[in-house]
Amino acid sequence: MSKVKVSYLILIMFLASACATTIDESLPYTDLPEIQLAAKTKLFAAPGNALSALTSSALPVGKRLNVIGSDKDRAWWLVMADNQTLGWIPTIFVRDGVAILKSAVVIDPLPLCASFLGTADALDAAWASTSAGSVIVQGSIYLPQTAPSFADALLTITTNSGTVTASDYVHLPLTASSTLILFTAAIDNVQVNSTIAFDLSTVESGSYSFQAAFFSDGCGDKLKRSASNFTNKLPVSQPKSVHDKATSELTHNGPVTTSSATPPISATVALSTTQSGATPAMTPTPTPTITPTPTRVVIARSAGIERPRTVCANTYQTRLFKGQIARVITDSRINVRSDPTTRANNVVGKIEVQDMVTLLDGPECGQEMVWWYVRSSRDIVGWVSEGVADEYFLAFHANGTGETVDASSVREDNSSSSANTYPELRTSLLAKAQRSSVRIENFAPQRERFIQALIDHLNDFNQPGLNAQTMSSALQSADAGDRVNGAVRHIWKDWVNNANSRGFNVNSADPGSLGFTPFRQLVIRLIQGRQGRLAGNQQRALYSYFTRRESSHVWNDDMKSVIGAINREHF
Repeated sequence: MSKVKVSYLILIMFLASACATTIDESLPYTDLPEIQLAAKTKLFAAPGNALSALTSSALPVGKRLNVIGSDKDRAWWLVMADNQTLGWIPTIFVRDGVAILKSAVVIDPLPLCASFLGTADALDAAWASTSAGSVIVQGSIYLPQTAPSFADALLTITTNSGTVTASDYVHLPLTASSTLILFTAAIDNVQVNSTIAFDLSTVESGSYSFQAAFFSDGCGDKLKRSASNFTNKLPVSQPKSVHDKATSELTHNGPVTTSSATPPISATVALSTTQSGATPAMTPTPTPTITPTPTRVVIARSAGIERPRTVCANTYQTRLFKGQIARVITDSRINVRSDPTTRANNVVGKIEVQDMVTLLDGPECGQEMVWWYVRSSRDIVGWVSEGVADEYFLAFHANGTGETVDASSVREDNSSSSANTYPELRTSLLAKAQRSSVRIENFAPQRERFIQALIDHLNDFNQPGLNAQTMSSALQSADAGDRVNGAVRHIWKDWVNNANSRGFNVNSADPGSLGFTPFRQLVIRLIQGRQGRLAGNQQRALYSYFTRRESSHVWNDDMKSVIGAINREHF
């Protein structure tokens, strides 16, 4: 069999005792799911690790990729390009149509305290460590066609110094013909220039592709390991997974794939981010069927989605790049200054909550803050801080295609032009909502944001029989104001109550990562101003909400039933 060169770099910690990897029990698939890039991006070895780029040049806009897996929040996809190279890309760089994609494996990546060291993509050359201490190995073996010689395959890990203290693996049948093995190992007492090598000599040469990635364990007590049944020899040919069924509130048309699987290992080489030395039993978690936004935005650090990069010493990490558009996500206005300092008398203006700014220059470092030179949608120009030690002020806001905006060409808000196309609709809908008998409580500002977002996204509607004019007509119905008030009061109120009890920022936290169902996520993101272009099922869900036949009392008293029905019908 001719060798198929597939550069797999599966950088995961599927043995994390605090959060087990989920395997889709409907494997093997007939075909792997496919996505399309909406913006240029490189492939990365590890989610959020800017130093782990696998390619020197970015993949082009429109590039089609096969999906292998995702992180638990679906903020990152693990993808295959050209049936040759596998790596991670941010979800924000993916076009519409990802809402119902399956993910063969859900991965809990290593934390950033585990520093990326390098890779090995062949078994005939040992890798030399550039770091002393403990090394974590994450790797894969891919068989495009099942090979008879793989029936008794044994992966052996050797080192000329140090000790392989624990290892483990998972065997995934991706399709009827292809198989992927993910493995991990911990090697202690490694010295600089120590070599680590792998052997799979029992398997016919050329019938598989191999790659491994290496990390230094710089996490100290943050990572706790439990014992493992394996050390330096792994029987990787033997399928080792158990499918346990789990239920979830999240559903979609067709079979529900909320089952999960975890390796039946009595103890793991897991790296737990807990401080406890005890390792709890691994618990199956449901495969998410959430609806990520096609152009997902970066959110606050507390939600744990986006892993920032360091540009300024002794301060927080930035999540932004020059040329992007960002949105103000604080609870109050932020200052615009004539220079990147907080000195007295240099404030030249203020930017309102939820307003957008174009990042014209930066970042600059000063006073333990990251500064950007911006122009607001109201043409206020100057320096703003990205945040302070415990709070971000700005979050990335993607434009209609998901591509980074040319800073020299943007002067206005980057929302859709629908508001100019339907000048009277906003006024009419707001008036109906203000006259409605459906209670709004103290959420009038959120109601206005929701209405504005609906208008802004009208030109997103492009489904058969459902276009901007169709949705516009739905928003002109006699009880549209009742429906607006019902959605805002019920969904945003629940969101605020959760924030009060769980301690997150209502304007910046992401509802998808916090367990909210798809329609609730959609309404919350619209109110936050963080919703990208509407996917097809999101368009149909909104149209259904504003046109479905319901008794008038439900908008006050039974919104939960309406939301549940929409989730079942469209997600």
